[in-house]
Amino acid sequence: MQIDEDNDLIDRCLEGSDAALQRLITKYQRDIYTLSYQMAGDMEEAKDITQKTLIKAVGGLSVNEMSAAALGLMIALFAYFQHDGAQSHGAHRDCRCR
Repeated sequence: MQIDEDNDLIDRCLEGSDAALQRLITKYQRDIYTLSYQMAGDMEEAKDITQKTLIKAVGGLSVNEMSAAALGLMIALFAYFQHDGAQSHGAHRDCRCR
């Protein structure tokens, strides 16, 4: 089951496994990028949002233990707020999410 696998990866990340961290990043990177691109409508902006989201998610792993479901929700929220923050600063004139 995906959640069990993610929980295992999260546990291994918290124990310091670089391989588990890379697996989590690889697993979610495309989905985060797709969501970011749908919101921003710009490839470069979507790449920036994806990078910032992954950095925040990884930082959250090192601070708090969490379940895979919480990680998924956190990633989606980070992507949304990264985009929303850029939009409120005028970075998205042609944004698809308005």
